Amino acid sequence: MLVPSCIGAAPRARSGPVSVVVVGATGSIGTTAVTLAERFPERLKIIGVVGRERADPLLEAARRCGANSVVLSEESSYAALKSAYSTFLAKLSSEDLPASRLSLEAGPESVTKLVTRSDVDVVLAAAMGMAGLHSVLAALNAGKRVALANKESLVAGGALVQESLERFGGTLIPVDSEHAALFSLLRNVRFDQVKHLVLTASGGPFLRRAVNTLKEVSIADAVKHPRWSMGAKISIDSATMMNKALELIEAVWLFGVEHQRVKVLIHPQSLVHGMLEMHDGSTIMHASSADMSGPIGSALCFPESIPDLIPSLSLPQLENLVFEEVEGARFPAIALARGALDAGGAACAVLNSSNEVAVHAFLRGAISFDRIVPLVSRALEELQFAAPKTPTELHQVDREVRAKVSEWCSGSF
Repeated sequence: MLVPSCIGAAPRARSGPVSVVVVGATGSIGTTAVTLAERFPERLKIIGVVGRERADPLLEAARRCGANSVVLSEESSYAALKSAYSTFLAKLSSEDLPASRLSLEAGPESVTKLVTRSDVDVVLAAAMGMAGLHSVLAALNAGKRVALANKESLVAGGALVQESLERFGGTLIPVDSEHAALFSLLRNVRFDQVKHLVLTASGGPFLRRAVNTLKEVSIADAVKHPRWSMGAKISIDSATMMNKALELIEAVWLFGVEHQRVKVLIHPQSLVHGMLEMHDGSTIMHASSADMSGPIGSALCFPESIPDLIPSLSLPQLENLVFEEVEGARFPAIALARGALDAGGAACAVLNSSNEVAVHAFLRGAISFDRIVPLVSRALEELQFAAPKTPTELHQVDREVRAKVSEWCSGSF
């Protein structure tokens, strides 16, 4: 098991703030981390930020948190980064002088160099999709602590991540609110006393909508999550509940359990984020406000905590809590995840890659909303590969799946 090996780690005294690199600094998780660094400078110091190709918001993130290194993962974007920096410098005020001495780089090798620097304590892996695996493995191979918000790294590359942890002694701490809740609970119980892990799901924007009307769902409706403010891709995953399917697979890797021991329940209030069903018949719940500052800050500072990180819940907020079984006909993604885990090989990678292609096809108007999960199902049925043993083999599977599913999206499927 990956994360439980960290449970019980003794807090260590710090002479200063935790030194952090944020990969995916302009997304919702990365932006929240930057805000936390501004709120708690005595606890967190972001020294580097990484984005994909959007230079302007990345430079602004660096200015806000005082990072000294800015890296775009797309090497071809370096010229645009330099140009954006020239414009950025012209707008700086005198108190922003530190931002005028930024180190600018681009390309995968530059990302690796940044996340493996000796002065980096924690790498926040918040890049979306398979693209985030590169920096996760690079950091773990250097023995770093990784605060993982990129679930695709474990879904597609779980065996590679596990091998890296075992060989190089890095640490993996979950950032997803559900896994962070389970991680917190598991630190206080004996693992052999746990019968089931329970992930909760809000149900997304279409929990009560008639299934036969999902074909007409608009992009604007699909990204309008009832509880969380997230990027477009993860919002669509929440609407199909593919995000919970991915999180189920992630939990299997994180906590070293069979998928049959991981339950998923609908909980529209999004106050209880995880539960442990114990062998003695009791259930332990982790409840907190729907604020990602909590799991992000806790992961970055683990095993220490930040006082007053998020507002405490009052007991009246916990009345009338609703928990429901997942309706398979409405949310078939959960069953697909369990099937992929049973199938083995590269099935989970196929599920992840095909879903990414299908979601982006919907976002550009190429397919209707109700076609996303059936495309993933078709990919699992028709595209089968042996388990990848190296990142190169995994990326080859990813490319082949993307090519085939893109072809399907362009056809009459």
